[in-house]
Amino acid sequence: MNGKYEGKGKETFKDAGHYEGEFKNHKRHGKGIYCYKSGDVYEGEFENDIKSGFGIYTYANGEKYNGYWKEGKRNGKGEYIYANG
Repeated sequence: MNGKYEGKGKETFKDAGHYEGEFKNHKRHGKGIYCYKSGDVYEGEFENDIKSGFGIYTYANGEKYNGYWKEGKRNGKGEYIYANG
């Protein structure tokens, strides 16, 4: 819309993986999935291109964080699960 991403879509980055989800004003905003080149995956909420709200981050090594994010960092209640359980 007006040259900016708006609504649902997919964006692929040359060297950084891809994002599929909601956009607002040309930024990741709302629910989405970001798959990193490393194999890590974040599935959750974004606000103005930053992880914010509830999300699940799965590391390529099998570890996982389920919880809340603020300004791109784990924040508040959450659960970290190590690969060995």
